Amino acid sequence: MQIRFKLKGNCLIKACLALIALVLLNSSCGKRVPPQPPIRQPLLSLSGFQKGNKVFLSWQSPKNAVKVNIYRLIEPLNSPDRIDEQDFTDRSVLIASIEAKFQSYQDVLRFSDQPVRIYYAVRFVNSSGQQGAISRVFSIEPSGKVPIAPTLLSAQVFQEKISIKWLQPEKNIDDSKPANLVGYNLYRIEKDSQKLLNRNPIKQETFDDTFFEFEKAYKYIVRAVAVNKNGDLVESDDSNVIEIVPKDTFPPKPPEGVTIAASPNSISIFFAANRESDVIGYLIFRSQDQTLPLDKWEKITLEPVKTNTFQDKNVKSGLTYFYFVKAVDKFGNISEPSEIVSEMVP
Repeated sequence: MQIRFKLKGNCLIKACLALIALVLLNSSCGKRVPPQPPIRQPLLSLSGFQKGNKVFLSWQSPKNAVKVNIYRLIEPLNSPDRIDEQDFTDRSVLIASIEAKFQSYQDVLRFSDQPVRIYYAVRFVNSSGQQGAISRVFSIEPSGKVPIAPTLLSAQVFQEKISIKWLQPEKNIDDSKPANLVGYNLYRIEKDSQKLLNRNPIKQETFDDTFFEFEKAYKYIVRAVAVNKNGDLVESDDSNVIEIVPKDTFPPKPPEGVTIAASPNSISIFFAANRESDVIGYLIFRSQDQTLPLDKWEKITLEPVKTNTFQDKNVKSGLTYFYFVKAVDKFGNISEPSEIVSEMVP
């Protein structure tokens, strides 16, 4: 009886140990959980604005995108001003499919009597043809009361400015009159960018560009500016382009403050330096006959002198010499003569 009891006890212990080992083995294999849905990528932003009769859209394409699909939904302005993603997806239409290297698009508008609200979104397509999640939906209420593009007339060069003039537009892009005009924005085209030259809309049809360099090419465009019903400024399309290379044909002012001093072997001439930044030197002219025409006077400096003093050593005692000075700029323009000064060599 005791032996049989011990055998049963040993079997029971072995069974318990086996059960514990099985439990530990199962726990080391991990738990089974229901599959999780894939993480949705954050919505990509889409921005836009109206210029003239176009809506300009822009975005940033993901690195793996090869194509961009652009969708649009047009609704009456009196419809609800909110739309969910599913509703947009169901009712929008594909208006363009472009390469992903392009990150902007222009949608040309056609205006009717009924005001509308337009919704846009983009979806990116990878090399496998899989279309990603829809971007954020961008909405806009385009205005037909935006002037047509102005017409640039001229760009005139002066010594201190380039004066640009243009014509006022007569109507809006929806053909209504008069033009809904609050002013103009003038741009200078620089490489691949356009620099706005005015802080506030220009009220007249002319503008002076005072920040320029001679011999450098410049291009200009102007846009009319309107105010939409929300109080936002809306620009017209670009005007025609005017290009100009300003030439410096403007001579410096004659040197001023010319004085003279004689010594036994020389005559020294002094004068004030010109204020023009492009003056590179001065020419000195001499004569012993004050009545001689100025173009017959002797030029005693073969090249422009860089300083505002000069010493004439080629003089003779007892003779009187007359002098005048001309300023020269870097473009070769020469000033009118200064006042004439004279002195006798002792």
